[in-house]
Amino acid sequence: MINFQCYPVSYNFLDFFGIDIVHGRNFSFADEKSEGGTMIFTSLAQKQFDIDLGFGAPGHTDNAEVVGICKDFNYKPLQYASEPFAFYVFGQYNWRGRITTLYYRTAPNADYSEVMDFVREKILEHNPTSDPDLIEIKFFDEELGDQYIEQKQLSQLISIFTIIAILISLMGVFGLVLFETQHRSREIAIRRVQGATVANILAMFNKKFMWIVSLCFIVAAPLSYIIVSRYYSSFAYHSPIYLWVFALAYIAVLVITLVIVSLRSLDAATSDPVERLKEN
Repeated sequence: MINFQCYPVSYNFLDFFGIDIVHGRNFSFADEKSEGGTMIFTSLAQKQFDIDLGFGAPGHTDNAEVVGICKDFNYKPLQYASEPFAFYVFGQYNWRGRITTLYYRTAPNADYSEVMDFVREKILEHNPTSDPDLIEIKFFDEELGDQYIEQKQLSQLISIFTIIAILISLMGVFGLVLFETQHRSREIAIRRVQGATVANILAMFNKKFMWIVSLCFIVAAPLSYIIVSRYYSSFAYHSPIYLWVFALAYIAVLVITLVIVSLRSLDAATSDPVERLKEN
């Protein structure tokens, strides 16, 4: 007993989509009139089921002859691994009795509205009794995009929460710097009176926040790596996790933090130290 995905096609389907034959032959027009139909399996199915040319695969009326082996391809979203697959030309005994799906290849830069009108017109020529409102026309890239709708929604949700988290973090940094400069205003004034420069004051605050950001990164980076790795594990095919992305995120957060700290500390560092001491 073998189980595989099977897709009924016309004889020119593989040529239309540019699917290469690695062993045996492609479908021919004569296969449309064969007794039990013909099949072409993928290389994965050949290896998994030990299928060779001339094998009688179970068809809808009789065994269908395997005439070729084509390259593997993935017809599902990338979280799913490739599965054994076969293309099936029914032969003279059509299973469904009528054409349900047609594929058109458009010229580069073709006008979408004109293409849709042309396709609808040709379908009505082939079957005048069809209801034009029931003819569904979709572009192939849209069809592929629909398979990733959940991933797109999740990506958008993550982006929104990331932006919110960044804004909250920046507000937190700003509030913390504001508290630090007000709490240490007397210390800043004394340092200025004793000869500390504005650069010394800014360096003092920046050094402290550099340590805070670095410690946060040490905690957050491994957790982020684990979360991303677990998410990637749900995909059979995925890109590697590059460590430079984490380093770039650290540098970006550090630069933004230092800019905020410097701008907020500049007011405390440049104010008159004598007036500050009088206030305290």
